[in-house]
Amino acid sequence: MPRRAAILSAALPALALAACADHRPVERRALNAARRAVDRTTWQGEAKITDPTQECTYYDYAPVNNIVNTYPEIWETATLSSAGIADEPKQLFASINQSIPNIAPRGDREGNFQGVSYGTSRFLHGTTDPDCWWSYTRCDKPKMKGLNADITRCPEPNTWGFTLDDGPNCTHNAYYDYLQTIDQKATLFYMTSMTNEEAFAELYFSKKAIFDILGVTVRCWRPPYGDVDDRIRFIAQALDMRTVVWNEDTDD
Repeated sequence: MPRRAAILSAALPALALAACADHRPVERRALNAARRAVDRTTWQGEAKITDPTQECTYYDYAPVNNIVNTYPEIWETATLSSAGIADEPKQLFASINQSIPNIAPRGDREGNFQGVSYGTSRFLHGTTDPDCWWSYTRCDKPKMKGLNADITRCPEPNTWGFTLDDGPNCTHNAYYDYLQTIDQKATLFYMTSMTNEEAFAELYFSKKAIFDILGVTVRCWRPPYGDVDDRIRFIAQALDMRTVVWNEDTDD
């Protein structure tokens, strides 16, 4: 009898006894074994996990470990000053910085615009919006020449573009599974509060991370809460990214 089979046979009586006394230890061992069996190095493996605790459990992934020190600090607003960042993004930012529209950052990243003075009241006739600030007037056609208009609708007839805030999150697999059952797909995407360098770094390194890990070149982005103006659009376009915003909101 193979050694593995012998060990299993020897363990069976003990397992049977434990099962008669209390199922929980066996169930826990089975669950832990199932967790260990999941391949967390592929999206297919990750997609099979539906237990929120397991989804959010930290794990190492070699391709990420190999490059993480070349990125800004995790959970901090990205800049170009972190140790380990290569010269390429610094040089690219320097080449476009003087051309970025002279529009001052507004408010903070939590969406507090108290004290911000801009244009005239949105409720008055003749409202001015020189910077095409979406959060102010829902402007989606840039005032600055040379900038592409935002994408706000799908050109295909009878097609609805679906997007959502507050993601991605490690516990979303169950929700993605639900979307799949109804044959729907969704994209997961406050930016005008950032400096030029911060906005550039946030977009540049988000795009770079997706390419480094998945090999996919991102060509569009959706600003969180739709918060974008011509300054941020310019930076995104310089990185070959088209701005996408919505024209309908479920207000849920």
